[in-house]
Amino acid sequence: MPGAPADMAPPRRPFRLVGRIQPYAWGTRTGIARLQGRPASRGPQAELWLGAHPRAPATAVLPDGSLPLDQAIERWPEALLGGQGPLPFLLKVLSVGAPLSVQAHPDPAQAAAGFAREDASGIPRDAPQRNYRDPFAKPELVCALTRFSALCGFRPWDEARALLRAVDLPWTSHEQAVHALLRPSGQAEAIRDAIDLAPDALPGMFRWMEPLVRHHPGDAGALFPLLLRPVELAPGEALFLPAGQLHCYVDGLAVEVMGNSDNVLRGGLTVKHKDPDELMAVLDRNAPPSPVLHADADGCYPAATEAFALRRIAGHGRVRGPAVVLVTEGGLHVGEVAVPRGEAAFVPHAAGEVVVAGEGLAFVATPG
Repeated sequence: MPGAPADMAPPRRPFRLVGRIQPYAWGTRTGIARLQGRPASRGPQAELWLGAHPRAPATAVLPDGSLPLDQAIERWPEALLGGQGPLPFLLKVLSVGAPLSVQAHPDPAQAAAGFAREDASGIPRDAPQRNYRDPFAKPELVCALTRFSALCGFRPWDEARALLRAVDLPWTSHEQAVHALLRPSGQAEAIRDAIDLAPDALPGMFRWMEPLVRHHPGDAGALFPLLLRPVELAPGEALFLPAGQLHCYVDGLAVEVMGNSDNVLRGGLTVKHKDPDELMAVLDRNAPPSPVLHADADGCYPAATEAFALRRIAGHGRVRGPAVVLVTEGGLHVGEVAVPRGEAAFVPHAAGEVVVAGEGLAFVATPG
């Protein structure tokens, strides 16, 4: 990548942003490729990162060179952000072809304490067994580009108990059921029998269990649909996931914006590191169900966080930086920068208010 000259003036106009693909096994070969007008990829492409997270920063394409966005922000924090970094959010495209892990994210205090604790214990920050890779919270908002399926938040206990009894599981609370699925060894036979019974005992519910069973054979996490609310989003609908909300993405293409963090506590449906005790410690047992969200008259999605805001622009609008603008239909100009479908631009704070115009649809992420 050609670097930007050391004496280059700070950017004061929008510039192209080239995202980084994450080839996680649960991704698809076609979702992000179709969005960007490319042939199917050879291997899975799960996420397109459009931000400044140091693990996979997007590339800032500037008039006199290119450099990772996190380095650009470090060099010109006032021009790009209007103050010191880091950029508080990360915008992504998700292409989910197989269920993700059942997971939750910490709140700010939990993230800071967990990060300090693991640093003090000498766990390398890139170690597979690390829970807290940074000291930040990770609230999330996911907005569907196609039909998008997820499990999100606990069902009412009476409803969950009836489903569990249908497959001969005797658990008497969410707490007991989650503990059993996170540490299944003591009840492995009962859990296997329950999964075997489900197609006949719960034929309507098994459509949510089937992809979990198929992609993760033998994993007790296949029973989480009996505890968690199934949600199917239509294009343009969204979910906000606060800290402590247990969830699992199942299928579909979506835009996601989150706090600029990589802190994930996993509880099943994955070969990655799982820490049942830490996951239970961050779960919010009293979190209300996340409602399906729709954009308001200004295109904004409500989200209870200061880390980010997400807005849709159809055809014409105005954007004030810092902002990442991702075009998902047609093509738009962000200031003087032409942005085709599947590509993005960064609007620096120093650019002031910028006009977005053309025949297309964009998602705009800004600090909250």
